[in-house]
Amino acid sequence: MGKKGQIQGQPFIYIFIIIVSVLIITFGVKVLLDVINLGCKVEISTMIDKIEKSIESCYDLDKGSTCYFEDVSVCSDLTELCFINLDESVNVNAVKDDITRVIINNSVTFQEGFNLFLVPKEGKQLDKRKFKIRFTKVDENPLCEDLTDGKLNLILYNDGNNVRIRRE
Repeated sequence: MGKKGQIQGQPFIYIFIIIVSVLIITFGVKVLLDVINLGCKVEISTMIDKIEKSIESCYDLDKGSTCYFEDVSVCSDLTELCFINLDESVNVNAVKDDITRVIINNSVTFQEGFNLFLVPKEGKQLDKRKFKIRFTKVDENPLCEDLTDGKLNLILYNDGNNVRIRRE
């Protein structure tokens, strides 16, 4: 008679194993996606730090010095990076992304002081899309660089007062 109760309880064990397996797989996928997103956040933070250091080191050089953004790794979630001059009118229509266009317009209108903007790939979200970079002026307003090749192909030029950023 004891065997009959064991047979009836066996399906519950299998159901429990299936539920636990599904929970473990779901949790594992969530953790994996979080780690991938964290990697891009770190990469963007490192990129901004390297951009700031490149501009500051070029600013510290003599007037007429030319510098490059070297060893700047670009997150694969980004399509564009745009610099603007805050004290000049900005042609926001030159920016391809609608949301970035609004962010730039608001930054200029409300004098927020942001002059570097990141444009994510379609469907991607960024925690922070605007930054304040000191000592910069751009030749085009805005100066948007395509990042799909994974490189920042811009030239830095010390004009004595600021670091001018232009295309190669």
